[in-house]
Amino acid sequence: MWPHPKFIDKSLRYTGDKARSRQQVAKWCRSFQAGREHVENRNMEASGRPSSSRTDINTARVEGIIQRDRRVTVREIASELDLSYGNVQRIVTDELRYSKFLSRQLMANQLSGIAIILFIAFGSLTFILLFIFAKRQITRFALKSKHRPHYPVGAGSSKTLIKEIERRLDIIDCIRCEPTQLSESMRLQFQDENLVSRIVPLHVYRMKVVDDVRELCKFFKAENITRSRHIQEDIMQYFVRLHKNNLFRNLNIQVLYKFLLLYEHARYQPEEFTYDHYCQFSELLQALKDDIMQSPKKPENPVNISKPTHSENLEELDESAKPLLIKSYVSVSNSCSSRNITHETAV
Repeated sequence: MWPHPKFIDKSLRYTGDKARSRQQVAKWCRSFQAGREHVENRNMEASGRPSSSRTDINTARVEGIIQRDRRVTVREIASELDLSYGNVQRIVTDELRYSKFLSRQLMANQLSGIAIILFIAFGSLTFILLFIFAKRQITRFALKSKHRPHYPVGAGSSKTLIKEIERRLDIIDCIRCEPTQLSESMRLQFQDENLVSRIVPLHVYRMKVVDDVRELCKFFKAENITRSRHIQEDIMQYFVRLHKNNLFRNLNIQVLYKFLLLYEHARYQPEEFTYDHYCQFSELLQALKDDIMQSPKKPENPVNISKPTHSENLEELDESAKPLLIKSYVSVSNSCSSRNITHETAV
């Protein structure tokens, strides 16, 4: 009874790297079961061929063929020496330590200088064309995503004109203006005592309060130029600044506080602003004017007054009635740089 091939294979594993594979062991088992009695390969001995082709003589012959022709293949060597393909492959790789060198690995070395220059030129041309195409597409999509004409503003004009157009468009966001709320006909109704109490809608009283405060700021400025209000200055901060500068000498602070509360009510709060509220506001407004008129006109030393710088010919104008530029812009053209920037024609 022959042992199982798996047992024989497991026993041969103890020999290490020199152990035969399981298929080889199974083949031997089938050979011995079929009647084989000798371990030696008698067929190889009868033919005169050695049991192994990896001899020093075969190795020298293979190396000689390779040295003679570096382009020879393993199959050609095996056919010339009458050896198997596997034996020649093992001799070349294991014994001689040769490696296969592919033709594409020689391509870079075989390229001439002209071929390299042409390759670089065509590569650069392709890159430039792709870059131009990608840039045009990106610009096209960017123009489509913006809420403005797809055609650039000022296209085809001179560079100076394009810059001037862009400056005028950008400066629009910097213009501030406090226009008059009521028309002339509506103001005449407030002068009639019989009509002022029956004005509808009620938001007209709010508009009249805003106009009255604007006129009060003009009145303060007429008394003293240092009391002028910048167009971006908050009304409450403006009156607090005037109070710190001792403008209201004989006026109770509670009166000023109530006056500002009524203004905030009319300007911002959603609660209804009626005729009674307007009457209270008018009384407090007159009290402020009377206090200013009764105060002696002396030069003041204002504390922390931040007023804008104006040209001498515009000091008598009302800043709240005209558009005001928050930033000062330098004109691009010589004609624009020579003229003075005014409140009305700053753009």
